[in-house]
Amino acid sequence: MGKHIHTRIFLLVLAVILFLTLGAGLIFSASSARYVEYAARRDGEAMISMVEKIVKDMCWKETGRQSAKEEREGSKRILQKVKETIKEEAFDGKLLVFNSKYRLVYPETYEEGELPDALTQRCQEILKQGGNVRPERVQIENKSWNLQCFTLDTVHSVRAKYFIAAVPAPDMDIFWDAVRQLMWGGLTAAAAAASVLAWLISKSISRPLQKLCSQIQMAGEGRSAQINEIYSLSELETLKRSYNQMESKIREKEEEKKRFFQNVSHDLKTPLASITGYAQGISCGIIEDGQKAAGIILTESIRMTELVESILSLTKMDNQELELHITEVDLVEFVDECLEALRGIRISCELCLACEEQELPIETDPKLLERILQNIISNSFRYAETTIAIRLKDTSDGVLILVEDDGPGFDKEDLPHIFERFYKGKGGKTGIGLSVVWAGVCYLGGTVEAGNRNPPSKGAYYCIQLPKTFRREE
Repeated sequence: MGKHIHTRIFLLVLAVILFLTLGAGLIFSASSARYVEYAARRDGEAMISMVEKIVKDMCWKETGRQSAKEEREGSKRILQKVKETIKEEAFDGKLLVFNSKYRLVYPETYEEGELPDALTQRCQEILKQGGNVRPERVQIENKSWNLQCFTLDTVHSVRAKYFIAAVPAPDMDIFWDAVRQLMWGGLTAAAAAASVLAWLISKSISRPLQKLCSQIQMAGEGRSAQINEIYSLSELETLKRSYNQMESKIREKEEEKKRFFQNVSHDLKTPLASITGYAQGISCGIIEDGQKAAGIILTESIRMTELVESILSLTKMDNQELELHITEVDLVEFVDECLEALRGIRISCELCLACEEQELPIETDPKLLERILQNIISNSFRYAETTIAIRLKDTSDGVLILVEDDGPGFDKEDLPHIFERFYKGKGGKTGIGLSVVWAGVCYLGGTVEAGNRNPPSKGAYYCIQLPKTFRREE
């Protein structure tokens, strides 16, 4: 079973917020640790830079050999200047100054715990071993110190030769404990806020969606039709509009289907009643002219058969189930043969065929095309006065079949409904013949239109456009 949409949204938003919070916490902790380490090194570097600057500023002009007293006085001046500068500057670390004998000369005294003896001893050991202190970290009494050194290599370095900056390194265990507490606190707060936010977001999306689904379900059960609810989300509004459009089309199809069955039953009822009546009359001996009655029964049977065949054809074409047998035919010869068979329907009406080309080959289904032409010309026979003209023309888009009669034409109110199923205009019979024309032409990949001829000509026309090469889309 799939999760509800609000559950999915809730978990997604929660995961994203927690991930971002955790990521931000990790980035913050790593950046903070790097900064703490950098700050410790920076104070040491600042003190050493200060010493170097003092030495450069106090470079004396004396050259040559100097007395021991002069050397001591020079070192003393440098040390005094360093002391004064140290007091002025606010450093987190301490400056240790050793003479050439590795004895601590500054600070001479210090508060208890401020500068452990072990640190002084460690610095002396390092100086004695190498004569210098590389930037390094030492552990003294469970406390880390960052050491950096500057050596005064002049004659004045007797009293102040080694300057060591000792900066206490941060206790990373304490730091990480604080970071962990901060992160856990932040994650807890973020989880709480994310849960509320995710719940609100998921509900704001899922609640109207659930309501929409409920309305669609009600509509499916026939309790409701169009959805009139206004949604704040554009996607839901789009879904609502799509559903309403679909529901309208379904309702139209249902109404069309209802009218279809009503019309079919009505159109079948009349010939059936006629057939039943004449059959009963013959059976009971009421009708003496059996031959005439048999002719009427035959006519009505043919009428019913044609109606049923038309309905079956429409159904198959609607479902894309009508099997086509595409062959190449000469349209000029084909139409001429169709007209020859139709001339007997109404001898008083002349059928005229005109085409500029002697041959007009196309790929089509001959049986379906014949049915289309029969329905059009049969319909024209009912209204034409003397002539029905058929014109064939070769065009860049295919072939054109134009059928014109000299009858009264279509009524204006009938024009929009000519090809609708079971629509009966003035003088119409079943109202299905032209709907077969429309469906058949479309099934062959063409188009058809009908209307009234332009004055001074009178009558109606049917214009069929068919492709020369059959390529009906599946």
